Amino acid sequence: MHDNPEVSLKERNTSRFLSEILEKEGFSVDRGICGLPTAFDASFGKGRGPKVALLAEMDALPGLG
Repeated sequence: MHDNPEVSLKERNTSRFLSEILEKEGFSVDRGICGLPTAFDASFGKGRGPKVALLAEMDALPGLG
């Protein structure tokens, strides 16, 4: 990801990379959520109990880094 930065709403490779890793680890992945082609939701397991949510900014910021 760091070697191939992508700007906002064009993080297609990053989105695919991360969602495929999560699928390989057994997560259920729903792509293109909220009308954004690079956004996805991944969930693992069902039922009661605590929930954990993570949010990641995947876009590169031009001129930084």
